[in-house]
Amino acid sequence: MTETFANSFAHSFSGQIPLPVLIAIVGGLALIQIIAGWKMYQKMGMPGWTILIPIYGQYMLVKKVWCGKAFWAEAILMTGAVISRTYLTMNLATDSPMMLVSAAMAIGTFVLSLVALYKQSKAFGHGVGMTILGVIASPIYTMILGFGKSQFVRRSAGYAAA
Repeated sequence: MTETFANSFAHSFSGQIPLPVLIAIVGGLALIQIIAGWKMYQKMGMPGWTILIPIYGQYMLVKKVWCGKAFWAEAILMTGAVISRTYLTMNLATDSPMMLVSAAMAIGTFVLSLVALYKQSKAFGHGVGMTILGVIASPIYTMILGFGKSQFVRRSAGYAAA
């Protein structure tokens, strides 16, 4: 019987770290992330608790650094991508035009998210390098903005508030 990579990886670490210790480590990291996000939102002039409400928090973040319409476009594309992908999975249709629609919506969501992240970096006085860090290591990005010396400078110019 051949063992898959995932199984061999899991078996190599099974029993190494007691479950309560693992839960404490993950919980501690999550708490640090929440506190960093809280501080980041406060630097933007918003209440820190906004980070605790996922959709509302993301809406307020995008609205503050870009515009509210961008959030709704992203939400509609993401919802469409999920619904079309679910339809394709349930019907096992691999040659359907819906596959192209689903892929286009997923790409559109990714692009809008990337632009919003770039605008957030610019609003804190950073550039493309910080945006790349946000894509690769989002928790570190949030901790730098929250705990670091970064200050909310301004919302990106050229877009009306919505």
